[in-house]
Amino acid sequence: MRYAHATRTAISAFHNYEVHRFFSLFPIPCSLFPIPFAIALTHSGLR
Repeated sequence: MRYAHATRTAISAFHNYEVHRFFSLFPIPCSLFPIPFAIALTHSGLR
């Protein structure tokens, strides 16, 4: 249980970093379509 929680926390932190970096690189598309970009980034980042 503890390991799974730590893994989720690490993934969440990494995901947040990636999203912020992605938003800073592509502010206009992400401001128009934030959810699809975040979902696509999550899936591409975890695979």
